[in-house]
Amino acid sequence: FLQRHQSINMAEVEPDINALKISAKAAAAQDDNTPANAGEVGSVEVWRIEDFEKVPLPPDECGQFYDGDSYVILYTYTKPPSTTKEYIIYFWQGNYSSQDEEGASALHATELDEKLGGTPVQVRVTQGKEPRHFRAIFHGSMVIHAGGKASGFKNVDDVDEEDTDGIALYHVYGTNSENTYGIHAEEKAASLTSRDCFCLAYGKTVYLWIGKGSNDAEEIAASKIAEILKKKLYCRKIQKVKEGKEPARFWKGLGGKGDYPKERHSQYELAHPRLFHCSNFTGFLQVEEILDFAQSDLNDDDVMILDAGVALYLWIGTGANEQEKSKAEETAKEYVADADTKLTKKASIVTIQSGKEPACFTQYFAGWEDDFFERNKWVDPVAKMEEEAKAAAAEAKDDLPLEPTTAYAKEVFAEKDKAIDHDKPVINPEAYYDLTHGKDDGKPKKSHEIDYAALHEKKVAETEDLVDDGNGKVEIWRIEDFQKVPVPKETYGQFYDGDSYIVLYTYTEPNSTTEKYIIYFWQGNHSSQDEKGASAIFTAVADEELGGLPVQVRVTQGKEPRHFRKIFKGAMIIRYGGVASGFNNTDEVDTVDTDHVELYHVYGKSDDVTMGVYVEEKAASLTSRDCFVLLCKRRTTLWVGSGSSEDEVAAAAKIAAIVSNGKMVSKVREGKEPASFWKALGGKGEYAKGRQATFALEDPRLFKCSDAIGAFSISEITPFAQEDLDDDDVMMLDTGGNVFVWVGKGANQDERDKSMDSAAKYIDASPHRKNKDKSIIVQCFSGEEPSVFTQFFPGWDPTLLEKTKFVDPYQKKLQAEKEAAEAVEPPAEPEPADQPKSLEIDPAHKELALSDSEFQETFKMTKDEFSKLPKWKQIQKKKEVGLF
Repeated sequence: FLQRHQSINMAEVEPDINALKISAKAAAAQDDNTPANAGEVGSVEVWRIEDFEKVPLPPDECGQFYDGDSYVILYTYTKPPSTTKEYIIYFWQGNYSSQDEEGASALHATELDEKLGGTPVQVRVTQGKEPRHFRAIFHGSMVIHAGGKASGFKNVDDVDEEDTDGIALYHVYGTNSENTYGIHAEEKAASLTSRDCFCLAYGKTVYLWIGKGSNDAEEIAASKIAEILKKKLYCRKIQKVKEGKEPARFWKGLGGKGDYPKERHSQYELAHPRLFHCSNFTGFLQVEEILDFAQSDLNDDDVMILDAGVALYLWIGTGANEQEKSKAEETAKEYVADADTKLTKKASIVTIQSGKEPACFTQYFAGWEDDFFERNKWVDPVAKMEEEAKAAAAEAKDDLPLEPTTAYAKEVFAEKDKAIDHDKPVINPEAYYDLTHGKDDGKPKKSHEIDYAALHEKKVAETEDLVDDGNGKVEIWRIEDFQKVPVPKETYGQFYDGDSYIVLYTYTEPNSTTEKYIIYFWQGNHSSQDEKGASAIFTAVADEELGGLPVQVRVTQGKEPRHFRKIFKGAMIIRYGGVASGFNNTDEVDTVDTDHVELYHVYGKSDDVTMGVYVEEKAASLTSRDCFVLLCKRRTTLWVGSGSSEDEVAAAAKIAAIVSNGKMVSKVREGKEPASFWKALGGKGEYAKGRQATFALEDPRLFKCSDAIGAFSISEITPFAQEDLDDDDVMMLDTGGNVFVWVGKGANQDERDKSMDSAAKYIDASPHRKNKDKSIIVQCFSGEEPSVFTQFFPGWDPTLLEKTKFVDPYQKKLQAEKEAAEAVEPPAEPEPADQPKSLEIDPAHKELALSDSEFQETFKMTKDEFSKLPKWKQIQKKKEVGLF
């Protein structure tokens, strides 16, 4: 498939159909990251959010939820033979739950986490996206009802809601205790579908309707839901009803007999329908499968493909563009034509417009809501308040006011009336503050209680109990032209930041001969999108080839887990460059450093953490706290910073021996550098010097300071990289001597103010700092970071935030159209016959059109010096001056 699309334009790149053929088994693997049912003994406690408080539910109601509410669920379990209690805190949010209830559920989950010592795992669950383990803890008795408690805010007019007309229809999904649940559906015939079972509570009877397409396991699972509804709704009996043999009273409860999706016409049974998201947001069409999908996954700005077995549905969102529509249709046709998809060549492709979905499509989405997209449409809160104020003003004019009776009173009222602008909407400031800030009565919420002493208790991202000591068998492949190519064993541990890799690790546990597997897929920061996608696909394929036994772990550059680093025994190196993208229509070329000068920042002092990372060859990249390896054409220099320890020097020597490739390595201490050292770095310059710590901090620590959950909180990020600096929040970096408060451009004033105060409290709570008054709090701002700050982020990229900044695609499109319109020039005047024709400029080499003086002024070097630079550096220079 890919070979057929090598010479087309980038904007028309096709998705890989082979990727769509990979089974949805990955969903199960992803879902099993919480404890499974095997051997665990657990208990469940459930609270519902009512008026900002969590109210416990009776044990017999655990598993029953209302779609207008939010809940906190604590699952406590042990894994025999261990008696240690472990916890998972779920906070479940219904589709109609109010904003304040959702916020309160998150806040109470955090408080419960802290109450239990910070050991629980927190999982946010939204209606329709419940993971398998969440459903399993209720043992097939999970039911979602319509209605809920009113909002806790006093200024909203919602009221407690519950279905009280004595008629309720429930769509039952699942075949066992792990996946069964019932969800309230609209009481009408069109809600039915032959492929499933339904429960209709009407009067004193629960009708268990069994569709022709359902099997025995589904019927048994639905019977359990029927028993729950019988007790919940005070019914007297359960009556089983086979499709086609319904009594008249059954149809009466649904408002009369009507059409609904009948039977399954597919020649094969698709156990689980599959949903694919098609979007050209990145510039070319990408197709991604959505696992455990719900109606909320239908993106109204794009195109979706639903493989239901009986047909392939092409769902067109109202905001989808023409390219997405045409390319998605081509993809759907190719998907159907592909023999491996199990669909016959004659399978139909049904195109559906958003808002006009037929029942044969909606049956695959639990609890389908016709007004879902209209209800979830974003509304400007200011515009909403102004509209409501205008409506209130209009309504007030219609009321009969109290008329003044005396002449004097009439005169006073007339003067006051002239001073009032009746057309100007009146906005209640407290109501507006509540709406936009989520606060009650205009009063700020109480600050989240922060235990500063607990922040000093070092937390580790990966568990200390590693699967093994890293001495297992290792196999590595690099992604090249959409294929995985074996990497020579002598280069194991060396990665290029422009590539993606697959690492298969095989090991056995003590006293066992059974082989176990971990598949890591490592993605460099400058790896192309197609390489990253191919690495994920080949990982899934390798997983299937090994019978689904491996654990899959995605690893991004700078965020390598300890076990990943440990298997390379302190010899992990990230080098510059990589192979070009597999797409022929891109202008990428294979990149590698060819000027024979490379600088590596080495950090770590044991084989658990040691890495060497390529950094720019300049003095500013150095820092006194670490060691660096400078690789030149004829020599290799190990530069030892004054703040590095002997263990760090020993670890750096190992990296130096690898990159030197047999050349002699000379050790140079900071301050004793020869002139040749600085010459290789482009000249002597300023860099972050010396450690000023009043106590030894083994590793710097990064904290995020944010009020995103409604209250100010501080959380540690470990391990951290530059990508973790959130430009919408404030970050706190503890380096031992200093505490840096990094302020993102989008941080609000409350976060800025509280972060400085929190930094002081954090220092005061330190059990290590003896001279706390000598610790300095340094505030720095996004985009203006000093070298004493950036030294703690290996491979610091000053342009990273600009590169990753979100760009509104609509605004980008408008800007592109505007620039294109401005670029249109009137036809050029014909040149006089006696003047020579102007030379045509090669767009790939615009710099050649510059004169020698212009070239020198633009690039700060001569054309001859420029031509001697390696290809990648020429491209980088042209990008810097806008000539690429």
